[in-house]
Amino acid sequence: MFEQEIELLITSISRETIGDGKSVSLRRIFESKIPANVKAFFRAEVEWMLATERRSERRPLRFDYSQPEIQLLQEQIDALLINNFIFTRTDFDATLDKSIHFLFNYLCRPQWTLMSFLFETSTHSISAKTVQRKLRFCRDYKYFSDIIQRYISHHGLNELKFDAMRSLLPRIDQEVMKMHTAAQIADMTVPIFEFVDFARHGNSQSADISVPTRALVYFFDDKGMNVITGTLKRRKDVDQQLQTTQADLLTILSSVHKSDPAPAPYKPTPRFLETPKEFQSKAGMVFGDDEDHVHAGADFVPVEAAAPMSPLFNSDDEQDIIREVFHGDKELYSRTIAQVLSSGTWEDAALVIDGFFAENGIEPFTTEAVTFTNILQSAFAGQ
Repeated sequence: MFEQEIELLITSISRETIGDGKSVSLRRIFESKIPANVKAFFRAEVEWMLATERRSERRPLRFDYSQPEIQLLQEQIDALLINNFIFTRTDFDATLDKSIHFLFNYLCRPQWTLMSFLFETSTHSISAKTVQRKLRFCRDYKYFSDIIQRYISHHGLNELKFDAMRSLLPRIDQEVMKMHTAAQIADMTVPIFEFVDFARHGNSQSADISVPTRALVYFFDDKGMNVITGTLKRRKDVDQQLQTTQADLLTILSSVHKSDPAPAPYKPTPRFLETPKEFQSKAGMVFGDDEDHVHAGADFVPVEAAAPMSPLFNSDDEQDIIREVFHGDKELYSRTIAQVLSSGTWEDAALVIDGFFAENGIEPFTTEAVTFTNILQSAFAGQ
């Protein structure tokens, strides 16, 4: 979907910053004419590295580093260290690749990305300090960061539990959507349009930029706004309108926004495997667990869950898929998975899945169908 834009962004940002050089400072990156959210990501990356270094420092106990004057001076020193940090070519390329893929994910699916990013090493809880540091990577949709931090402060939390966040994010979007008009909701998608516009035109902004309709499907599906999502899907699949402008989106929202019920609750899938291939970064996105303890991997299967029929799926997803996609036929479910996995390539496997959906009249964009397809695709990606 954004393959071309990703390549264009990486090329243009490299040209504006490091160029043909072997290294570049964070200060130079901030002085360049590149998207502000990319600059914020690079700074957050350096802050994260400095915090990691600080934790490994050994300071003599006889010196009192807690004095306000010492702390203020330390903050000034840290600011200078951060601004003058030097990225080698290798580190710069890896961070840029990671930032572009992360930002496309976050811009199109903020709830999904926040859950994936914040709880990448634990399904139980993470420290409030880690949450605050990680939110600095997410410049756009600031209402998420503001409300999450107010929630932590209001409740005096030292850590944030997975279940609490899974419940909080949809409530944030639900309240935000209720309080805004169709025009204001359309404006929320501006970061997507601006990011794509910079990729295609650099600093020469286009008067009437469009983005892939599928990106907007992701955005509103992430918010659980099913009526709007369905309308955009029909625009893409039935009307073959693969690109959508902000004016087009406003027209759609004006006609259906008030008829959309409250957003549906967030429902994670195992290991966040539905990540579209074009969003996957070569550099990865794991930052480690800071001062948190690692409780478990990023698999959301509860301990007491019954063993699934296929090792690729957890029990909850498998039950939903068998019920909604295979109409309760477990044997057909097993046969279809076997046929898909016996395909030589993902392209061949995708044809098997598409054929099954078409033959059985299955809507390919339901939550269960998308989960089924993407988890199977991940099996091929891991080969």
